[in-house]
Amino acid sequence: MFMSNIRNFTKKHRKILLTVVIMLCFGVVGSFAKGAQTQQQQGITPEILEAYDQAVTDAYAANGEADTWSYEVASSMASLLSYVYSLYYQAFGQVSATDSTTATGYYLKSLSYMEDAMEAYERTIETMPEETDNATKVNTYASYAELAFITGHNDKAAAAYETAMGIEKTTNLVLSYASYLATAENPTASVTYLTEYLNELPAESEDRAAVEGYIEYYTSYAEYLAGLESETEGEGEGETEGEGEGENAAN
Repeated sequence: MFMSNIRNFTKKHRKILLTVVIMLCFGVVGSFAKGAQTQQQQGITPEILEAYDQAVTDAYAANGEADTWSYEVASSMASLLSYVYSLYYQAFGQVSATDSTTATGYYLKSLSYMEDAMEAYERTIETMPEETDNATKVNTYASYAELAFITGHNDKAAAAYETAMGIEKTTNLVLSYASYLATAENPTASVTYLTEYLNELPAESEDRAAVEGYIEYYTSYAEYLAGLESETEGEGEGETEGEGEGENAAN
């Protein structure tokens, strides 16, 4: 039901929605989605969302403008905002089949929190101490990159991924970058990229199964998008023919 409701959104938003599905369901790099998924098992209610909205309001009131935040404050705000955006997205998924008006509101609120989280990550990167360990640096740049490409800032996403890859190329980072490729280019580009990476991995690597799973997923994703394109083209042709018949009848 949830996937079928994606057809009701524009082409641009379909790709965003499907990408967020990947990020939240698979938990590619960030740890924020895991909390939201646990919350979803209990049910994300309006009261829960209201409580987190208030938590965000209180956090901004206590910490001031983003350009004044220390590294500790910025990283904490990034975590909070990312968690709340994932909650709203999960809430969107819960009601999308039964209440389209509420679902649209949750989706737009999720996008708004994504933009806020992106700003918090920008401040985190600006204030990050040089002695920060590589794993934290990679996770920070990758989380920022994910938010950037989901919200349409592909140039910023590409730059952040390049920086992260230069620090340490991990399988989780590669999988995240593949999600970026699926949105910035197409899922077939993700399949090509992951296949090349798979060929680089040792035969005994424990990461091979995960990479193979993503290759299978993006292959299906490409087929799904192709199906949506066919439906859209068919609808367009039908409308054109109907208009033409109406004009002929009028004449």
